[in-house]
Amino acid sequence: MYEDCFTNYSLDGIEYYFAKDKIVFIAGRCSNHAMRALDELGSHVVEFPYRDLEKYWSSYAKNLLSDSGKTDKTSFDNKLYKGKIEGKYSITVLIDKVYDDGSFSAKYWYDKNKKLIEWNGKLKGNHISIIENDYYSEETNQWIFRALIEADLQGNKISGTWQDYKTKKYLKLELEEL
Repeated sequence: MYEDCFTNYSLDGIEYYFAKDKIVFIAGRCSNHAMRALDELGSHVVEFPYRDLEKYWSSYAKNLLSDSGKTDKTSFDNKLYKGKIEGKYSITVLIDKVYDDGSFSAKYWYDKNKKLIEWNGKLKGNHISIIENDYYSEETNQWIFRALIEADLQGNKISGTWQDYKTKKYLKLELEEL
């Protein structure tokens, strides 16, 4: 019943969680609601024991799952940072994939309201330049900037400024990797 789901659909919408000794994936039913009258399948669960996946992991992943407390230097990809803008606005930042040309996308949210805000950036050496778009103008057929961020990556910290594009006011940005 699920074979068609795996060959004709993407992995979007698949939930997962990390258990003590395995990772568990949960895929919802992919057939239409009328098929529920013909079977009792519902969600589909697939589990992978960590020991079966070890050959694919980096040393960083192995250390995380072994509770060794040891960490290795890792790339900027998929990092989570927490910090503040101007010392008073608490935010969380998730860095997505960094591409070969140094460009990357990220998401951040104010911890108080948790609304996702998109960033598009460029990493050059230890310097980060980011554009935060406000909205797309149909009138001018272009994105209207909300803010420009210039910061430096120093170990597990990011320090720099968040500049409001309209007012040109600079606010201090301080983040630390979780």
